[in-house]
Formats: sequence, C-alpha cells, structure tokens
Amino acid sequence: LDRTYGRSEKHGTLQISHSQGPALAQSTEEQERMLVAALESLRARRADEALVVEMTSGEAE
Repeated sequence: LDRTYGRSEKHGTLQISHSQGPALAQSTEEQERMLVAALESLRARRADEALVVEMTSGEAE
C-alpha cells in the first residue's frame, strides 16, 4: 500500500509541475531580471568603492 501511494504521489507531483510549465518559465524570466538588476547595482557599488579608494589613497599620499 505504501509503495503504491508513494508512486501515485510522485505521478501527481509530475502532473502539477507539468501544468505549471508556463508559470515556471515566467518566474524564471522574473528571476533573471532581478539577477541582472542585482548585478548592475553591484557593479555600480563596486565603481563607487573604487572611486572612494582612489580618493582615499590620493589623500594618503
């Protein structure tokens, strides 16, 4: 009985994930956009830090 239940449960999960395909693709697109935005803000922050380091090292000399 347990074995059969586990198998049918797996099959049910497969069906659900299959029907959620388009929604999954959409959320992946959103995640990608968020990732790109995070990378861009990180790049901007790094640029700011580099500027600050340059200014600080200039003052030190």
